[in-house]
Amino acid sequence: MGSIIKKKIKNHIYYYYVESKRINGKPKYVNQKYLGTAESLLKNLVSMDAPLQPRVLHSEVTEFGAVSLLYDIADRLGICKMIDDISPKRKQGATTGE
Repeated sequence: MGSIIKKKIKNHIYYYYVESKRINGKPKYVNQKYLGTAESLLKNLVSMDAPLQPRVLHSEVTEFGAVSLLYDIADRLGICKMIDDISPKRKQGATTGE
């Protein structure tokens, strides 16, 4: 994974996309691509005909809070223990109630 850095050369600031890796225990840039000045980057972004959002290829939203809340409520009410008392324990892993 890379990052965007800025370099100051002769009182001008230029932006680069760089990828770094550790070589002999020290971080080194292994790939570097020139992006331009802030003005040229802004000009390129403004001149794009399509917004960035429709170009997203894949997005996945997962919910964790609701499931965790329901499990906590069931555990406090003793529902997990009731299910374990009724059904036999599995040979490995979590119990049926869990």
